[in-house]
Amino acid sequence: GQARRAYFGSIKDSRRERITADELCSVTWSFRFKKNAGRIWTRDDPYWKNGTARTLRFKKDGTVEWDGTYGDMEWLFGEIPGVENGDGESGSMVMLRHRVMGVFPAEVVMRHSSWAFVLHSA
Repeated sequence: GQARRAYFGSIKDSRRERITADELCSVTWSFRFKKNAGRIWTRDDPYWKNGTARTLRFKKDGTVEWDGTYGDMEWLFGEIPGVENGDGESGSMVMLRHRVMGVFPAEVVMRHSSWAFVLHSA
């Protein structure tokens, strides 16, 4: 019946590796640089100083809010070759562009074992 369809629908959705703009913009994300990004990036990263990750929010207007303030960053969806393409309302990658520093490595959309979305730099 209906409960069975809902159950199997949720299992199927847990494997989806595309995130919608509504999903991306409804979460406060934690951010940290990976250690292999190098000291130039990690030295000022709060995570590597005291274990507290920065927070960021993706806004529907394409801007990014860092730690409660707006910076010079914008986001847009990208696509991984071979991943089912959507209608432009979702993406398998999130691209970040700084108005001065340029484009950052793509954030690939993945799913955690908890079914939550994870953005992992490529």
